[in-house]
Formats: sequence, structure tokens, C-alpha cells
Amino acid sequence: MELTLERIEALSQRYDAAGALAGVVDGPFLTGERSCEYVVPSSGRGKWVITGHPGPLACSCPDYRTRQHLHGGHCKHVLAVMLVTRAVAEVSGKVAQEYAKDPELERKIAELF
Repeated sequence: MELTLERIEALSQRYDAAGALAGVVDGPFLTGERSCEYVVPSSGRGKWVITGHPGPLACSCPDYRTRQHLHGGHCKHVLAVMLVTRAVAEVSGKVAQEYAKDPELERKIAELF
């Protein structure tokens, strides 16, 4: 996909909007054995559903379907979910590393299993 000024501007706007939406992402909701979905408010009164996690994310919003030539399928709703899932993974990893350093906690966990 060619990197044009129009595409750069579209992506920049998407990232700004996604950052604002990241705090209102709802989910994940399990929808199957290995899949889940997220719900993100629309700019109006509705909500959009983001599906496909894990794996390629898809959004039910019109922008996701009609403007893929500008943003490669990453509408602001999909980007918001990506920001949230990345942040959760980073925090979870840091917390796990900190707890792994605590021998008392390790002993208690070992006793449970």
C-alpha cells in the first residue's frame, strides 16, 4: 500500500481518535471457545462490535468497510482495542515478573497445586 499524504493524515487521525476511545472499550466478551469480541461506543449514540481476537480484528462500523484503502482496515475502534490489549499484556507481564520474584508467593501458589 503506497504511503501518501492522504493516507498519513488518515492514520494520524485514527490514532488520535483511538487513544481517546481506549478508555471506553468494553470487553473482552467470550463468544466461542477461542474467540472474543469488544464493544466500542460510536461517535453518535450506537456501539460498534470488534471481533476476531485473537487473530485479525474486524469492526462493524462503516469506516472499517468503506475506507480500507486509507487505513488498511484499522478504523479507530480496532485501533482502540489494539491499544487496550497491548497495554493489558504489558501490565500483566510486568506484574507477573514482580510476583515471580517473591519466593513466599511462589510457595503459596505451589501449595495450591
